[in-house]
Amino acid sequence: MSANLLYLFTYLIEAVALYYYCSSLFISKLSVKITCSIYVLSYLSMYLLSFFKSVPLNCTVTVLSTCFILCLVYNVKFYISLFHSVIITGIMSLSEIIIIALFSNFNNYTLLENQNVTYLTILAITSKILYLLCLKLISSIMPVRLRTTQYKSTSAILLTIISMISLYIAATLTMFVLLIKMPITFRYILSSCAVLLLISNILFYYIHQHILKKNYEFTDMQIQLQKEYDMGLYYKTLFSQNENQRILIHDIRKHLTTLSDLNSKKDYIHIQKYLDTLLHSTALRASVQVSDNEMLNSILCHYLNLCYEKDISMNTDIRTNSLSNLEYADLTSLFGNLLDNAIDSCDNIPKSVIDLSISKPQTNVSLISLINTCITPPVFDANHMPISQKENKQYHGIGMKSIQKIVNKYNGNIKVYYEEEKHLFHTIIMICSK
Repeated sequence: MSANLLYLFTYLIEAVALYYYCSSLFISKLSVKITCSIYVLSYLSMYLLSFFKSVPLNCTVTVLSTCFILCLVYNVKFYISLFHSVIITGIMSLSEIIIIALFSNFNNYTLLENQNVTYLTILAITSKILYLLCLKLISSIMPVRLRTTQYKSTSAILLTIISMISLYIAATLTMFVLLIKMPITFRYILSSCAVLLLISNILFYYIHQHILKKNYEFTDMQIQLQKEYDMGLYYKTLFSQNENQRILIHDIRKHLTTLSDLNSKKDYIHIQKYLDTLLHSTALRASVQVSDNEMLNSILCHYLNLCYEKDISMNTDIRTNSLSNLEYADLTSLFGNLLDNAIDSCDNIPKSVIDLSISKPQTNVSLISLINTCITPPVFDANHMPISQKENKQYHGIGMKSIQKIVNKYNGNIKVYYEEEKHLFHTIIMICSK
């Protein structure tokens, strides 16, 4: 009776471990009450089937029950559920075989027939501690973003096959140690094999997650580069629009003369067509002149409009001949990232302000000063650069890296600090000639 209660308690620990593991990796689609009910029914079924005292049956039931829980409770596909089910069952089996092989007291007679409560308690406590630690390690290995992203089916199938092979080896080792009497040295050898198999599975899983993480980082970088490329094209178009606007203003006297001639002839139809053509011309769209650098002016024009839409007060003071040595692509990346970060900090904050000034204290030096409202005090890294406070931190901060890269390219320097009393974030950048 004591042994049965101990087994029931062991299954309860396994249920709690699985709940912790799944909660840290997946998003539940059911209420807590329904989720707990499914866990209880599944593990109660596994507990009742364990009385058949068959290792292959227990492994199969554990895989299927765990897969059932994952598919029913969490927002994951079947092959992902199967992969994690096999991983979890394999770790559970390996943690048990390691403890069984380490101690000569554990054998088929002790576990299945005599059921010595003392030995069973030692096995349960030590193996489940190892099991919990392994699940904790695996859940911490997977980056936050990858936890909410599905693997490709081919990758998941291959991982599942490898995990099933490991599970088969673990079950074979378990039966071998339980059923065959062997010297203690050989038991230690089998125990070390189980440890190495467990470590190899965790390492393989880690390598796979590391590759996925790098792939996502590369994709993010490509998206960032594509965004900067598209913004560059946009600003070139805006630059062309401003140029057309200046040409139209220059030629306005000629247009007025033509309209006057048409009016004197009372040719109202052609006057109307002429006016429609001028009024719908892209050259008459709103434009702001804040810098003598046409590309920089186009960039700032875009962000001035964006700030106006978001009710953010943006003030600029751009001195002549500033940043004339910067390439268009670098101007786009530098000010695109700087002002995107500033607007993110000011967004939804009443009376928020962005002050941008660019001066040229020396012939070959330009000085950029950006001050923006920032309610939440930033966290700085070892290099005194702000750390992203967005949700998936490891996949943010690419913009700041791009800024740093451009500053280094032009032999410059960047300094940031936070003025807590006024809730202002300061960015000061010095750009030199290459």
